[in-house]
Formats: sequence, C-alpha cells, structure tokens
Amino acid sequence: MESFDHIIVGAGTAGCVIASRLIAAGSRRILLLEAGGSDRRFWVRLPIGYGRTFTDPRVNWMFEGEPDAGLAGRRGYVPRGKILGGSGSINAMVYVRGMPHDYDDWRNLGNPGWGFDDVRPYFELAEQRIQRTDISPFAHLLTARGSRAVSASDCHRARILTALHQRASASIASRRAMACASRLPRAICAPCKRLPI
Repeated sequence: MESFDHIIVGAGTAGCVIASRLIAAGSRRILLLEAGGSDRRFWVRLPIGYGRTFTDPRVNWMFEGEPDAGLAGRRGYVPRGKILGGSGSINAMVYVRGMPHDYDDWRNLGNPGWGFDDVRPYFELAEQRIQRTDISPFAHLLTARGSRAVSASDCHRARILTALHQRASASIASRRAMACASRLPRAICAPCKRLPI
C-alpha cells in the first residue's frame, strides 16, 4: 500500500492551491482526490461555455438551497464544480478580488486578519499581471508574482457595463419579469424575451 505525506480531498481551487503550496514547501508525496474529471473540455475552456457547464451534471454538482420564504418557498440553484479546478472551472472565467473596503469592514466587525492590507499579500501570491496597467485606478494593486493571469479593468468599459447591469437589474422588477419568475421552479429567471437595455 502506498503512503503519502498529505491527502487532499477535492481538487477545486483551494485543494489545488494547497497541493501547489505543499509541493513548493518540499512535500514529496501528495494525493489529491477529485470526484469529477479533467478540466480539459471544450466548454470548460471557453468563457461562454458557462452556459453549458451551468447545468451539466458531468461537471457540476447542481445543488439546490433550502426552500426560501422570500422566494415563495422555492429553492435557489447553487452550481458547484465537479471537475478539476472545482467551481473555478465553471465560472465563466471571471476572477474578482473584491473591494478593499469590504475586507476592511469584515476586520472592523471583529475579524482580525481580514482587512485588505492583511489579505492583499495572499492575492499577490496568486496573481500575475498580463495587461498594461495605466487604464485603471486599481492598477497599482496588481502584481506580477503569481500564476493566475489577471488584468486591470478598463474604467470606461467598466462604467458602461455597470450602467447596463443597473438597467437590467431594474428591469427585473418589471411585471413581465415577475410573471416569468412565477412560472419557474427555481429562483433564477430567464427573461421571457430579452431585457430592455
């Protein structure tokens, strides 16, 4: 029977990072277990492929939440990755660090070690800048040390996307969207035709 220095259950984002760090620290025998298969799949490698992986039981556990009174007793859909890379492999290739003030709020609510200055070094260990950095007021927060390719957002495009998101969110309250939501068994509602944005 083989023996291992460490056994990691789950090759999602956290499991893969832990395995990588243990290898870098000199551990020689690591067993990384994953219930799902390889992430070398067309729809996983393609950003728009999220539309397919969102409901594919081969790569998604497709969990549901508990009945929610605020949703008239319906259960919310909770997609979770069942694949090498876990949910990070089925999330449309979006990576968002979060806003510095949110981390500071967590620290200020009594969670020492969770302020932005505390967690920033861990983001920097994982991130690698791949694009010019003069287009965003947050560009100074990007480093080039890690293996996760990240880029600063273009503020002009970000403002446009924010405005479109706000308009789309406001339209959710329209009667047409509410009528659509009342016919669906899950908390997620596809627009009846298209959102008027």
